[in-house]
Amino acid sequence: MSRNFNQELNRKLWRTGKLSDIKIIVEDAKFNVHKTILAASCPYFETLLYGNTKESKMNEITLKQTPKLIFAYLLEFIYVGQLDANSISENDEISLLRLAHEYQFDELFDFIISHIEINSLKLSNVAQLLVMFSAYQMNDLKERCLLLFDEKSEEVLKQKDLFAAFPPKLVCDVISRDTFYANEIDIFKCLLLWSQSFGGDKSVFNHVRWNLISINDYMKIVKPTMAFDSDKYLTAVHENQYSQRFCKPLVNCSCTSKKIEILELTESNEATQHQFDSTIANENSCDEVNVLKFESFGIQQQCESEIYTYEKYEDSEDEENNLDTIDEEN
Repeated sequence: MSRNFNQELNRKLWRTGKLSDIKIIVEDAKFNVHKTILAASCPYFETLLYGNTKESKMNEITLKQTPKLIFAYLLEFIYVGQLDANSISENDEISLLRLAHEYQFDELFDFIISHIEINSLKLSNVAQLLVMFSAYQMNDLKERCLLLFDEKSEEVLKQKDLFAAFPPKLVCDVISRDTFYANEIDIFKCLLLWSQSFGGDKSVFNHVRWNLISINDYMKIVKPTMAFDSDKYLTAVHENQYSQRFCKPLVNCSCTSKKIEILELTESNEATQHQFDSTIANENSCDEVNVLKFESFGIQQQCESEIYTYEKYEDSEDEENNLDTIDEEN
């Protein structure tokens, strides 16, 4: 009963503005609020209203670069302790997250995170969250976004503007994952556009798996850009330098003739690579794998009873002829 009374009391103070002792102006809106309530909510307001600041001596404060709707949501949470998350748009949720982090308002940040369904967000908004979580070093939340990028890798590459705001390290974090499963030449094309927009930065090309690009595609698409040295490409192909990518989980797979159960993959790169690449890809006609436990390999997570398919890229006779062509040109 007392909790409901307190909620209703705070709700009344929020809605009526009675007994308020300060006004906060955001854009063209004025909010009549209570200094002690705001200061008790988060470090930002405590410092602003009671710290050694000029605002602490003012009865009216203007906050710039803050949307009034987002600030209204923040105030509602301060007074009521909850929000109708279903009524808040995706874009506003992201803006509210930024504001909560800026204000060091952990309770509001956690509330929004608990109500955001990352898997249902537009990819453009997931990209914003990925940049945010990466900058804030929130690795668990960053991983959730990366997993969705893995799942929708082909769609990610089609929306080429998604990478536009990514710093080099974040681009590499996305592309270097074994589970970012897409045609390698499409990955190259996307990185080429990013490189051109970042002043020709070629560092991201180090994460392209060059031996997964066909000779024909290299000759027609990569070589004219001079983005990668032909000798290094030849070395990558001849030595099969880079590992395959894993495709995303399939819910319904018609191929059930053979399943390989892997109870545990050790942290030994050599053992893990040999067991997966050789045993599964080369010795078994069925490419369906039932992974019961998947540790320290690519995505650094446990996956139970998920169905993964593994595709092999094989050089055609035409590509072997093209290899000879590149050798002659070099």
